[in-house]
Amino acid sequence: MQPSLLAFLLLGVLVFETEARSPMCQSNRACTRHLEYVCGSDSITYSNPCVLLAAKDCDPSIEQVSDTCCDNEEGRKKCSPLRL
Repeated sequence: MQPSLLAFLLLGVLVFETEARSPMCQSNRACTRHLEYVCGSDSITYSNPCVLLAAKDCDPSIEQVSDTCCDNEEGRKKCSPLRL
């Protein structure tokens, strides 16, 4: 097998592997940065409902479970959003 053909085939495998592992999903949703905390079913506190919907664009299983911050392990509200 010619070296150039081998290099071409290896490059094709690398490109295919890279495309198979997609980068982090990014929603095209334009959200404001106002704070209106909501808790997602993934136990993440989102800064507002729009940001939760943007996460849902990437993971349809995410639902809003409350209109306040999520509880931490001790059962207290953790109101510093993990997603802005």
